[in-house]
Amino acid sequence: MSILESKKLKTRILLGYAVPLGILTLFGVSIGVVSQIISNSSERLAIANTVVDNVRDTVIHSSRMVRSARGAVIFPTDPSYRESYNTGEERLDETLNNMTGLIRDEQQKANWDKLLKEVEDIRKGSDNVMTLIKAGQVGQAKTALGDVRIASFDKIKDVMLKRQGELIEEFRGNESKALSFLQILAVVGLFGGGAVSLYLGNLIASKITNDVKKAIVDVTASSNEIAATMEEQERTANLQAASVSETTTTMDELGASSRQSEEQAESASQAAQEVLQLADNGNQSVEETVSTMVDLKNKVAAIADQIVRLSEQTNQIGNISSVVSDLSQQTNMLALNASVEAVRAGEHGKGFAVVAEEIRKLADQSRQSAANIGSLVSDIQNAINTTVMVTDEGTKTVNAGLLVTERTANAFSGVLESVNNVAMNNQQIVLNIRQQGKAVQQVLQAMDSINQGAQQTAASLSQIKAGTATLAHTAKDLEAIV
Repeated sequence: MSILESKKLKTRILLGYAVPLGILTLFGVSIGVVSQIISNSSERLAIANTVVDNVRDTVIHSSRMVRSARGAVIFPTDPSYRESYNTGEERLDETLNNMTGLIRDEQQKANWDKLLKEVEDIRKGSDNVMTLIKAGQVGQAKTALGDVRIASFDKIKDVMLKRQGELIEEFRGNESKALSFLQILAVVGLFGGGAVSLYLGNLIASKITNDVKKAIVDVTASSNEIAATMEEQERTANLQAASVSETTTTMDELGASSRQSEEQAESASQAAQEVLQLADNGNQSVEETVSTMVDLKNKVAAIADQIVRLSEQTNQIGNISSVVSDLSQQTNMLALNASVEAVRAGEHGKGFAVVAEEIRKLADQSRQSAANIGSLVSDIQNAINTTVMVTDEGTKTVNAGLLVTERTANAFSGVLESVNNVAMNNQQIVLNIRQQGKAVQQVLQAMDSINQGAQQTAASLSQIKAGTATLAHTAKDLEAIV
């Protein structure tokens, strides 16, 4: 009872709440533990049902694979059995993945390992059948199909389902017991805690009543002091109202400055938009220049290819000229030999000598023409080489120009991005200044409210001073009531 005799009202009230709360907390913790047990049982029950579903799905999908393999053996040209087989295999893999970590019972783990072994045997046998069918070996596929058995598979499945049913019944029994205990605990906690709370509250209330009687006397004395303090606070509130009025005038000037800043920021934002448009136009012009330079580069490359082909054809002409020169020399030699033979022939060879002389003259002319052609070919080769060098220099110049143009394009892109950022920043500045203007207006409104509040406070203090007198009278009435 030493705590009940404490002079601190807070200690007694806390005691009045602490004991019932302690009792309720004890029951709450107990209920929480039981609820957790129920939750764990429900979770285990849900997992157990999921295991049952997955075991059945494993059987269904494995059986589908076997049926599809048998159908494929009977109708090897029908693709639907292959599709059904693939679907069954995919769903079987999905079901096996879903079983990971669900089985916690050691006996069920052993049964599941046996079932997995049977599933792998069925899968290997079915895969072998489907592979043989795909290879066109239907006869061997029929033989291999006879090795696919599911009898032991069904037996293990039945054992698992039976054991899983036992586990489910066990979980349900635990959940039912926990629910019953929870109901009993809730009833005991509700009525027992209520009775203790009522008894302790009555005991503490009687102790508090005696102390309240003593405190009333002190309240009566304090109310007189409060009245004097209220007069001082009333004078302070009037001074506060005057200060708030001066602050309101300053905020008005700040609002005018904010509006002027907003107008200047909007002008800057419009100028930034115009610069952004000019930069965008310049960027488009540079892009057109880049396209033109690329076209010029392609044309110069085409000219270079034509010059190379012209050089090759000129070399062919020089080769032909050399052949003609060689033929003219051989013809000249033959003409000289013919002239010698004509002289030997005497009168009978004079006509042949004239022909031989003409042939020799033609040979000389052909040789001279070939020499002229060779000279021309040499000049053309020199001109072509000069053209190749000039074309190469032109290509280098075009590449250099293209590089410079690309750099210019990149620079314009950077300028465009920077100007765009400036425009966006200006717009953000405008928005910020507008927000500041709104904030200034809100501050003005708040200051006006404070001003009114200060005036109301001064008026309220006068009312409080009057209310203090009423408090003293009420304290006397309270003393009579207690």
